[in-house]
Amino acid sequence: MKIKLNSVLVDDQDKALTFYTEVLGFVKKRDIPVGEFRWLTVVSPEEPGGTELLLEPNDNPAAKTFQKALYEQGIPVTSFAVQDVQKEYKRMKKLGVVFTRKPTKTGPVTIAVFDDTSGNLIQLGELSNLEQDSETAGKISRKEAAISYLRLASSGKVRQAYDAYIGPNFRHHNPYFKGDAQALMAAMEENATKFPDKLLEVQRALEDGDFVAVHSRVQLKPGDAGVATVHIFRFEGDHIVELWDVGQAVPEDSPNENGMF
Repeated sequence: MKIKLNSVLVDDQDKALTFYTEVLGFVKKRDIPVGEFRWLTVVSPEEPGGTELLLEPNDNPAAKTFQKALYEQGIPVTSFAVQDVQKEYKRMKKLGVVFTRKPTKTGPVTIAVFDDTSGNLIQLGELSNLEQDSETAGKISRKEAAISYLRLASSGKVRQAYDAYIGPNFRHHNPYFKGDAQALMAAMEENATKFPDKLLEVQRALEDGDFVAVHSRVQLKPGDAGVATVHIFRFEGDHIVELWDVGQAVPEDSPNENGMF
C-alpha cells in the first residue's frame, strides 16, 4: 500500500498554482479540466514520480467551514519536509511569505508554519538524524546523488543538477553531442524546454564502488508509453565525472508478459 495523492483545499486554483510553483518550488504534474474546475496537481522536482499534491477547490460549503476552522485555530493542514528549515524560512520571507511560527526546535524536529495565501497554514519540518556524527551529517550516498541528479535534470532544473553533482573533469558518451559537460547540459536544457511535462520514474538503482547504474522509465509527455533508460555514472569523491546512457522505446504491444520494468 502506498500514498500517491494528498490534497489541500484552495480558494483559487490559479493563485494557488502560482504560489506552490513559483514560491515553494513544486512543479505542475497534471492539469485536467473537470467541469467548472480542474484536476490540478503538483509534485516535488526531486521526486516527479512521487506523491502528488492536489490543489482542490474549496467550493463545497463543508470544505470551507473545515478549512476556516483549522486556520483560525492555527492548525497546519499538512507538512512538507525540507533539508534546512532556517534556510527555507529566510528564502521564503524574502519572497513575502507570511510565517505564523518562526523556526522552532521541538525535540529532534525543527518546524516552522506559514500561510499559503489560499486559506491554509502549512508546516515545514526538518528531522535531525541523531545517529549521524558531525563528519557524516548531511552526506548522501552516490546512488542517492545519481538519482537526485536525474530527477532535477528531468524536471527542468538542469543547471541546478550540474552545479550540485557534476565534477570539473566531467565527460559523457552520448553519441549525438560533443563529449563535454557544457554540450550535454545545453542539449538537456533544450529538451526540457521542448518537453516541460517530462516525467522520470526510477525503477531501481545499483551502486558498486565508484559506479552507479540507474534504470528508469522516461515519459516525454504524460500518458505516452515512454522509454526504458539506463544511466551509468562514475564518481570521483562526491561528484559525477563520467556518464553513459542508453535507451529503448517501450513498444505499444509486446509478446513479453513481464514488461520492461
